[in-house]
Amino acid sequence: MSGDYSKNLSLSFPDSKRNDGYSKITITNDTNYTLTIRYSGAKDSEKAIISTKQTKSIKVLNGYYTVTASVNAGSVDNYVGHENLQNGNYSISYYIKYSFNY
Repeated sequence: MSGDYSKNLSLSFPDSKRNDGYSKITITNDTNYTLTIRYSGAKDSEKAIISTKQTKSIKVLNGYYTVTASVNAGSVDNYVGHENLQNGNYSISYYIKYSFNY
């Protein structure tokens, strides 16, 4: 059995436009492991460590980011993706999708 990250990304519209040059990301850890998230961009970087079934918010300067996610489980692959964050409030949920190889 091995696991891969999957993620749900949604914009929250009630307060979605910001004028301060930052984007706020609310991250939910829907895994059974402590989740480490890293946002790495040209202007800013941020790291968040989120306990099982918890939520944490971070704020980064607007821009293009490489996003990585990892848990301390050898059977789960790390996640790498990209996000272009522009003056928004974003909500993201990370979970593990298991696949079985026979």
